[in-house]
Order: sequence, then C-alpha cells, then structure tokens
Amino acid sequence: MLFALVPPGWTALVFLLPPFPGLFGRQAVLPGLVCALWAGVAAGLLAFHPVLSGPLALAGMALVLVLVRGQLSASLVHGSLPPGSLSFAKGVRALGRRDFYQREFRRYGPIFRSSQFGAPVICVSGLARICQLLRSNADQLGPSPLSFSKSIQGNFIRYMNNDTHSFYGGLFRRAMVGPSPAEVEVSLLEQAQALLVSLSGRGWFNPHASLHRFSRECLNLLLFGFTADAIGQHFAELSEHFGCSSLGSVVRGLERRQFDELTRMLDIQLARLKLDPGTGQPILLRLSQVNSSMPDRVCLENLVFMHKIASDDVASLLLWLLYNWGVQTEISEQIRVMEATQQEQALDAFMAETLRLAQSEYLYRRVQQEFNFEGFTFPRGWIVRCCVWESHRSAEELSSPSEFRLRLDPDSYDRGHYAPFGMDRHACNGVDLSNSIARAFLKALAGGISLELKHSEPFQRRMRHWSHWAPNRAMTALLTLSS
Repeated sequence: MLFALVPPGWTALVFLLPPFPGLFGRQAVLPGLVCALWAGVAAGLLAFHPVLSGPLALAGMALVLVLVRGQLSASLVHGSLPPGSLSFAKGVRALGRRDFYQREFRRYGPIFRSSQFGAPVICVSGLARICQLLRSNADQLGPSPLSFSKSIQGNFIRYMNNDTHSFYGGLFRRAMVGPSPAEVEVSLLEQAQALLVSLSGRGWFNPHASLHRFSRECLNLLLFGFTADAIGQHFAELSEHFGCSSLGSVVRGLERRQFDELTRMLDIQLARLKLDPGTGQPILLRLSQVNSSMPDRVCLENLVFMHKIASDDVASLLLWLLYNWGVQTEISEQIRVMEATQQEQALDAFMAETLRLAQSEYLYRRVQQEFNFEGFTFPRGWIVRCCVWESHRSAEELSSPSEFRLRLDPDSYDRGHYAPFGMDRHACNGVDLSNSIARAFLKALAGGISLELKHSEPFQRRMRHWSHWAPNRAMTALLTLSS
C-alpha cells in the first residue's frame, strides 16, 4: 500500500523544493500541492481506513509507470544508448537551470540522454553535427508536435509531413521571404519611435505588455495589412484574447469560436486587399499572388497561429534587445555615435548577437524509425532535442563564443555556427518579418533614447521544456529622451 503514499509524496517534493516555487509560481505549486494532498489523504487512509486505500494505490502504481517510463523504454532497446540519466526528477528540475544542457554536455560529451517529464530524450550539440543528423536521417525523423496543431486543418506548417510541407512550406516561403517595402519599413520605424516616446514619460515601467502589444500591431500590418480601422481594431482585440490560449492543448470552447472568427476575418480582409492592395503587400495578399487558388483554409488557420506564436516570439526578442541594449552599455553607446550606414550594419550585428546568445534555443524532432548515429542508437518514439543555444555558445569558429560582442565581420554569423531560426526544410519562414520589426525597434532605441533597467535578472521561463528563457517578469525600464 506504500504505492498510495510514496510516489505522490516524492513527486510533490520534486515540484515544491526551492527554487521551483519562486521560478514558476503556481505552475509548480499546483501540481506539487495536488501530489502533497494525494499523499496526505493516502497517509490518513493507511492509518485509519486501510481497506479504502486500494484505489489510491492503483493510481500510485500508474504514477510510478509515468515516472519510470524513460527507464522502461531504455530497457527494451537493443543497442548502445547515449550516456546520461533518465531520472524524472533530474529532467524536471533541469527546467530551473539554464546551463543544464551545457553541464551535461561537458560531463557526457556531445550526445547524451535525458528525460522531459518522464519522456526519454536524446540531446545533441554542435550545429555541424545537428545538420548531419537531420540530413542523413531525414526519413527516420519526424516532427514533435504540440497539441494545438491538432486544431488546424492540415496541421501546423512546422509539423506537416514532408509531402504536405513541400507544397505549403514552399508557398509560404515565396510569400514571406524578402525585405518589406520601403513604406512599411518607414511605418515600422515610426511606430517604434512613437512607442518609445510614449513610454519615456512614464517613469519606471514594466515593458512586457507594451512590447507584446507593439509586436502584435507590427505583425497585424506585415501579415495581414490591418490598420487602425474598425475591422483591424476588432482583429487586434480578438487576437489578444486568443493569444492567451495554451499551445499545449487542443483549441476548444470559447477559444475555438475565437479561432474560427479570426479565420473568418482574414477571409474578409483578403477580399478588401484584392480590391485595394495599397503599398504594403502583406503576406495574406502575397499568398494569393504566388498561387491564385490560395490562401485556402489550411493557410488561413496557419496564419492565425503564426500570428499568435510570432507575437510572443517577437515580443521576447524585443525584450532581449531591450535588456542587452541596457546591459551592454559600451556597445550601445558605440553604436549610437556611428554614422548612418555603419550604424545600420552595427544594429544588424547587435540583433544577430542577441539572437545567437538569447533567443534561439533548440529544435525538436521525434524518432519515427530507429537508427544509429555516431555509434549510438536513437530508438523509435524517443524525442531528439537539438541544442542550438548551447551550440552557439561553444562554436569553435568564434572568438569567445559565450560573450556578447559587436561582431561586425559577416562571417561571424555563417550558417555553419549560427542557426537562430532553425535548420533543414522546416526552418522558420518568418525571418525577414521578425528582423524588420526588431531592426525598427533598435533604430528607434539608437535615435536619442537613454535606457536604464532594474530587476532584469534572474532570467525566467514557463515550466515547459519547450518554453523560452526571458528577462525577469519584474524587469522595469526607464526611458529618457536625449537632449
């Protein structure tokens, strides 16, 4: 009957011991308290009504199977697995350490095994090695989709099978790759300048909400051509609410109705753009220009989720840019006094260095058919985490790769040691959109704004292995217009 007590009690400790409650708040406290309550009820039943503890014991046995599923899976493998630990506790506690994978690579080498909430994972370091892994085993590796993708007709583009992705990936790539029109670049810069000027009068403020709103507004323009008219405002409000839905669950209920309404509004906007395309050439219109039968329902539903995901990703990049601009004061002052052409080159390098050391973290794949790579077996069903952040920080081609430097040599960001937007056929198509927004934000910062930061560390993340690290949620900024 100890199965009713020990597994939930042990699991409660995993989530409730420091620093988890402080790092993750209720994300850690809630499962910890549930398991603690479970263990408490089990202890009471064992003491006073042991005959009633049977159901809890069965549930405890099921929990044990979850906790040891990685080890069970490993025991069935015929071959040489990478070194490492499949401990449930170690894999979960790793969420609180940004340097976890770096330490494990130093301990075990460039390929090791680990656990993510009990699921077995093989972690790989080194961009050349990752590229070889993805290329030579393309038929054995598939996507590792999050649950939201089940809500999208035809699947989310990142998780499409190769045949489907060859069509839709190519379609989106032709529509999305390339610089934005000059008029749009000017508009983005004006929006960024207006944002910073408005924030400069607030005193100390938390920048998270403002940068998320700015990110959504820019993407509304670049993706869909929405302006501040009634339909654009309605889309902005509805997409903000929909943006709170979890990527880890299927879209249902109110969120499903919001999703359908956002998709319907894109249909309406496309009809408006065809009548009056203007000068912006948003992605929604470009899709129809690339293929007259597009965008279909697959495209429109993908666009809604691209907007949702990109809003968070771009806002996170803007937070990192703000953080680095405030922390790397010597570099930001050096850029501020450069003449225009040189300054643009330096701002691009500043953005690339931020992407290299902060924003880009991993690629995930799932093994669909067992294979061997560099002497190790990659078993079917296991997850592969390609560790991009760690690879960036250990690139032998760069001097002091773990340090933030203004690297003006274009070779510093060669694809051999720089991959912030993914690799292979499923790489991100929104690079140019993201860069346009970030570049406008940096130009505005460099154009006469002084910045101070408080409470930006320690860095934080949500309690998921696929979530990204970001400056502390308590970070505050003080913007001052330079005289």
